[in-house]
Amino acid sequence: MKLNYIYQLNSERSAARNNGGEKANGAYLIFLDSDDFFEKNHLSYLFNFISNNRHTNALIISNFEP
Repeated sequence: MKLNYIYQLNSERSAARNNGGEKANGAYLIFLDSDDFFEKNHLSYLFNFISNNRHTNALIISNFEP
């Protein structure tokens, strides 16, 4: 799995997401806002879930309560 980090000056979320979407070239695109975090193994869990539940189009929203 390859991860790309793209830096840009603060232009709020929609501009950052549009920029990321334009530069994305992989099979998956995920957003993580600066005030959020991923739990341990979050990306692995999502990858496995997607791999085991093949859908042409999907939107996956996750919410982990500490």
